[in-house]
Amino acid sequence: MSHILEIQGLSKQFGGLKAVNDFSMNVEKGEIHALIGPNGAGKTTLFNLLSGFLTPTAGKVFFDGEETTRDKPYHLCSKGLVRTYQIVQPFRGMSTLDNVMVGGFTHTNKVATAREKAVYALEVTKLAHKGTVQARSLNLCEQKRLEVARALATEPKLIMLDEVMAGLNPAEVTEVMDIVLEIRKLGITVIMIEHIMQAVMSISDNITVLSFGEKIAEGKPEEIVKNPDVISVYLGSDYALGSQ
Repeated sequence: MSHILEIQGLSKQFGGLKAVNDFSMNVEKGEIHALIGPNGAGKTTLFNLLSGFLTPTAGKVFFDGEETTRDKPYHLCSKGLVRTYQIVQPFRGMSTLDNVMVGGFTHTNKVATAREKAVYALEVTKLAHKGTVQARSLNLCEQKRLEVARALATEPKLIMLDEVMAGLNPAEVTEVMDIVLEIRKLGITVIMIEHIMQAVMSISDNITVLSFGEKIAEGKPEEIVKNPDVISVYLGSDYALGSQ
């Protein structure tokens, strides 16, 4: 396998606060790579750095073999790196299909082509039956999947999912897990921030753990769940015992 994303010594400082400190990570093409850690660990800041919404204080990022450290979000999107947001942001007065078509215009100016991409993305995210419905009428799970569909319509090589399962019931979590696995089958690499350990441990190929802006562990799910540092700062002994 080869790296689609390489992060080298990435740091972001806000005044005296080091939100991300000397962080390095490689992500392999075609894998599902989870990013976990306590609230305030720096996970979303890292996503903002990788997606061009923040400029790092130090370090470098390489995407698909090209340095993208200071690229703008729209440049990264055109190159195949996209993200979703923890707080859903649909165009509420537009139909579900039209919302997704916004992403479909990334590589074309033809309405028919953008529509075709959007229809396919809705099929993958199991929203095809909601295409004509206004986004404001979708429930939380459907709006989360709409975020994913809009990102998929851009034809990404790598998609970053920011707590796409947060606030969902167990049945909805399972449904979204299936969608993430389907995305991986399409050859798209996935990085996901997630707190639902059932999902993280079930579908991740590799996991990186942050605490106070620094990487404290990285490895396969079965390694992470036994790591004493991860147990101490995040998982807790009850979870570790329950997983054995």
